[in-house]
Amino acid sequence: VWLDGFSNYGNDGSLNAKLNGFLSGGGTVLVQSPGFGTESLSSYPLGNTLAGNYTYPPGENLIRIVNPGHPLNTGVTQSGLSGWNASAAGVFTANGAFTVLADNGAGAETISLVQTVGAGTLVYTQLGISQRLSNASDPIALQFLGNVIQTSVPEPAMLGLVMLGIGTVVAAGRPRDRRVCGSGSDRR
Repeated sequence: VWLDGFSNYGNDGSLNAKLNGFLSGGGTVLVQSPGFGTESLSSYPLGNTLAGNYTYPPGENLIRIVNPGHPLNTGVTQSGLSGWNASAAGVFTANGAFTVLADNGAGAETISLVQTVGAGTLVYTQLGISQRLSNASDPIALQFLGNVIQTSVPEPAMLGLVMLGIGTVVAAGRPRDRRVCGSGSDRR
């Protein structure tokens, strides 16, 4: 699931629980610019352990990768994430127990975070990925997004990618029934 924090999800208070259920089942949730739109940070899983500041304009134009060995940073470069005018709309000032992937060079102001939740992966980023991809075919933005998607596939039928921030629903799935036939009985 890919959510944009500037979008309104008509949250009836159940968004956090629904996303936690998806994560527990092995799904991946990517939230871009959380807490800056109509949904507060606490609306998202573990969002109550985070704090952020909206810095746009001018935003953050320098991105420093602080965890280059993490799979989500594979093929991603600092120069490729920097200079998007703005590369990020804000920063996280409290990170909870998340692993920091990137910051703005100031150390205590982080840009991208990741944490395992249940069997799934939760990624928060202030990077303007959807804005960058809508204005340019950016290979580094695509690489980061591809890295996130690759973490989400426990089996092909479980893939669920929803792009709500830019208004396109791409795919949503549920596990296939596994039936073994022979004696007329079904097993799952």
